[in-house]
Amino acid sequence: MKTKYLVKAYNTYSFRMRVPKSLQDHPLFKGKTYIIKSLKTDSLSEAIRLRDLELGTLERIKKGDAISDRQHIFDSLVARYGHPLATPQSKKENLLYSIDEKLNDALSDYANYTAGQHGYEVDYDSEAENDPEIVALLDYRNLLEGREIEQRVTLRESLVKTIQEKTGKIADNRINRFETYAKTFLELFGVDDLPLTNIKKSMVQQFVRSERDKGMSDKTVANKVSALSTIYTTALDYSGNHPIFKLC
Repeated sequence: MKTKYLVKAYNTYSFRMRVPKSLQDHPLFKGKTYIIKSLKTDSLSEAIRLRDLELGTLERIKKGDAISDRQHIFDSLVARYGHPLATPQSKKENLLYSIDEKLNDALSDYANYTAGQHGYEVDYDSEAENDPEIVALLDYRNLLEGREIEQRVTLRESLVKTIQEKTGKIADNRINRFETYAKTFLELFGVDDLPLTNIKKSMVQQFVRSERDKGMSDKTVANKVSALSTIYTTALDYSGNHPIFKLC
């Protein structure tokens, strides 16, 4: 069926699909019944293309490849416009304009307008820096202009890799703790995921205080911090700048 998994509401298409049985226990989908994502387009042909990218991403996840929303959005930009590093100079100006339009549209969700001396002044909510669409657009734009981009592995991406590495090597209940502790950490800050580079020492200290306030023993809190550290170091080694370490 041509429009399978596509739903149109308020003149915008969304991708809607029941979580496949093979992914129901996956950390990215556990507890969810449906995968729902706005495709942010009113064009059926564009919606079909984006749906097919979503289905391709799910196939990669089924095979064990972790991929973040940010990476998926970046890949969709490459599929539509070509890789930014391969863009001819003659086309860069027009492409920058298109990317900036998308970026401004995405940022508008986080804009706070206040009256200033010269009209309205705009401040952006700090959560904008963790929005996968904004991060992907900024990465694409920076590469288009010849700038380097920061590698942003997320906590959930690293969690998936940690579970893959530990499965069969340690008891299942210990593996489940990685997922539970990562979820508790993210819920404390009200987010679904975080780039590892955004996790600061102060956030870990806040997590420790929060767990102690729940009545957790120092040993239990230390075990939780150790599990988070394992997830973190699965993806990154900051040679001394690791924000997660024994604090209790």
